[in-house]
Amino acid sequence: MKKHKISSYIPIFLSISILIYTLYRSEIYWDGGKREYYYYFYLFSGILILFSVFYLFLEKRIKIYITITLVTSIFCFYFFEAYLLLENSLCNKSCKKNLIYEKDTGKKYDNRKRFEAYSDLKKELNELVPLASPAAFVLQNETSIFPFSGISNSITFGCNENGYYSKYKSDRYGFNNPDGEWDKKEFEYVLVGDSFTNGACVNRPNDTGSVLRKLSKKNVLNLGYNGNGPLIEYAVLREYLPKNVKNILWMYFEGNDIAGLQKELTSKILVKYLDDINYSQDLVNKVDKIDKILIKKLNDVIKKKEAKEKINVKTLKILKFIKLENLRNMLIKYPAKQAVPNNKFEEVLKLAKKISIENNSNLYFVYLPRYSRYTKKYNNSSYNEIKKIIQKLNIELIDIHKEVFAVQENPLNLFPFEMYGHYNQLGYKKIAEHIFKKISNNNY
Repeated sequence: MKKHKISSYIPIFLSISILIYTLYRSEIYWDGGKREYYYYFYLFSGILILFSVFYLFLEKRIKIYITITLVTSIFCFYFFEAYLLLENSLCNKSCKKNLIYEKDTGKKYDNRKRFEAYSDLKKELNELVPLASPAAFVLQNETSIFPFSGISNSITFGCNENGYYSKYKSDRYGFNNPDGEWDKKEFEYVLVGDSFTNGACVNRPNDTGSVLRKLSKKNVLNLGYNGNGPLIEYAVLREYLPKNVKNILWMYFEGNDIAGLQKELTSKILVKYLDDINYSQDLVNKVDKIDKILIKKLNDVIKKKEAKEKINVKTLKILKFIKLENLRNMLIKYPAKQAVPNNKFEEVLKLAKKISIENNSNLYFVYLPRYSRYTKKYNNSSYNEIKKIIQKLNIELIDIHKEVFAVQENPLNLFPFEMYGHYNQLGYKKIAEHIFKKISNNNY
């Protein structure tokens, strides 16, 4: 039997180490929350292990060639990483938004990292809580309760895409509404959706729900929340929809709603809403339990962030360079979310329509476009399929892409600094104005 030098086993050792580290980051550190991202690392380490075993049986001459190739490639990777670091330090498009914000508002762009800004504000506002997606971490490890919103009656700290960190006082159920709205007897609009409905990265009253409240001078409930997909949105109607609602707005975001539904269908709790028309978690009466679940989960996230912040800044930069962070971010992207709708999506909408009929409400399907639609050639296959389903179910469609964004001279003006993200204040305002105008015209 041929004996191998100890050095020949180094590739196997390194490749197994990469696999173990990937498992740790994916399943322990992130608790399974970023499996889609780490999929590429699992694939890479698996291929590397197979190659390392094959490497043992190669001739010495071939091993030398492979070693030279690998060393040269690694050198090139780090050279390019250094170039990206230098490029990022220059004032590119991302930097120019700081200048635009300062010119338009007379204020400095808040360049703090989200956790840093949250920690600073937390010292002044003890009731401050971070806005996070319950769906993101409950789906990883389901509890006895599946929340659909945030922590109740708290100042909720959001995101920064427009130069400042957004925040709002959540209502009694954790949604983005003035709490007094729940005491009203009649409602002109009830919105369900994800972060685009919640009003991500802008302050109240600049979200769609608040603008509709101002335009109509009537009562509006915003039941949108970050990370919610179609099945959760249907469940939200089952759990929270009040009586005497005139118009239900189903806010569909084309960027990730179908992919979100595919994940939601893996939840035992959520599937019960499809299988049993009478199933309910009775969430309106479990606010305290929901808050405890969310606070525990969010505290775990904060502890991880705090541990990361304790690392010396220079050390952190060195670690990022060693891990080729800029190069990886450029090459490795999350899988495309533009999935084609399936039968379950149609089933969910049928059930939503059934609720609206039983509630004597008008159901509107509001189609919200994504940023990439206006930056490159876009595949409309999913968009067309969605419209067919809406037409088949005889649901009123409000096509925000076609009726609002596409008629703008520059649709990118409706996004923060014309860059990738949620909508800016103008974007939310134009959406609300169009919805109000179209529904008002339908009523006459």
